Amino acid sequence: GTLRAYDEYDHQYLENARATEDPAYEPKPYVGNFYGCWARVLVGKRLVYLTLSMAAGYLYDQISSAATDELQRRIPHRYVSGPDDGKKDGDMIRWDRRIDAGGQEALFEELQARIWDYERHQWAALQAEHHAIGRRRTYTIDTSAHGESNLHIVFSDQEVLGAIHPETFMSDCRKLEGDIGELRAAAAAEVKRIHEFIAEQHADLLVNFDPKVTRLRKRKKILMHPRARDDLTDME
Repeated sequence: GTLRAYDEYDHQYLENARATEDPAYEPKPYVGNFYGCWARVLVGKRLVYLTLSMAAGYLYDQISSAATDELQRRIPHRYVSGPDDGKKDGDMIRWDRRIDAGGQEALFEELQARIWDYERHQWAALQAEHHAIGRRRTYTIDTSAHGESNLHIVFSDQEVLGAIHPETFMSDCRKLEGDIGELRAAAAAEVKRIHEFIAEQHADLLVNFDPKVTRLRKRKKILMHPRARDDLTDME
């Protein structure tokens, strides 16, 4: 009956599946589950494509995108084929890609690991913050291009989802629409923070990093169906 009912059911389904797969998994509370989801609506007789996100997820995307660009700027890098890339493993094919950072691979991996730790922490913090504030607002970003109508609808928190119904989706969103300037200001602040964090961590590593000391981690073997690999190659 409401967008929240749909989203909360989806959240619980996924949490149950994760708990079944891993008995040690700790279920996460529901704080809104939309993260770049796709939908379609009819506005009058016009088909409009939608992307649906929670505000915390939208801001996380801005952080991640800015971090990727800043990391590339500070340590230019690219992915290249590793020694096992493309080798057959039964009916599957190995996918082995490595970072080429012009001799700074160890430095790159350590800085990247710190950035990922920051992103995970900040996403959780943003979810808790928006849940606590409970603004009950929607934000609409027009992303139309090439003659196709596209809107990105951002929801401030899970409470606003309870006031949105499938049959009256767009009108419900418009009634609760907030100032897009709020969202843009929040995004700019998060981008500024991640830039400052990367600058601090990079400066620290340039002085203190020892490439002989690396993080312990499991090396994962990635196998994929030959057709899936062909699709990835076509995309590249």
